[in-house]
Amino acid sequence: MTFYNQGKCMLMDPRFAASGGGTAVGEAPFELLLDVIRVDLHTAAFFAAIDLDHSTHTDIIATGLGTGGSGVTSYPPRGKALAGKTVVMDTTNDLAKFDASNSTFTGIGNGTNATFEYLALQREQDVGDTDANTLLIAYVAVSATTTNGGNITIVWDPTDGILHLT
Repeated sequence: MTFYNQGKCMLMDPRFAASGGGTAVGEAPFELLLDVIRVDLHTAAFFAAIDLDHSTHTDIIATGLGTGGSGVTSYPPRGKALAGKTVVMDTTNDLAKFDASNSTFTGIGNGTNATFEYLALQREQDVGDTDANTLLIAYVAVSATTTNGGNITIVWDPTDGILHLT
């Protein structure tokens, strides 16, 4: 299965893309390249749970496909780390485009399965690789899809990337 992001992300809180979850949004492109950024699959219950007070993976773990949520077989903790990350400055439109290689979840399901409808983008801080230290950046709504033991590939928009930073 392959999903295409049409560049329609909703930022949870742009400060979480910056250093230490602070207010320095101008640092966001630098932090997005250096830190581990993850994409995590979530059920329809994620939308009902969206709350601006939610700031870490701990706040949304119950709607995820991993342990603490649906418990889908072979699902990686906090989702998949993005590889091949880039930030390209677009001086014509006065923005920066954050992009990454397509993300493939290999062999998830085939035991315990679940249907996901949202992708959550998260940033692991330098202070440790834990649910409480993984900050929410944005989410993307996708077509409802049920895992079945096969691969799931997220194809990020080749023109617009994953996020625009202005």
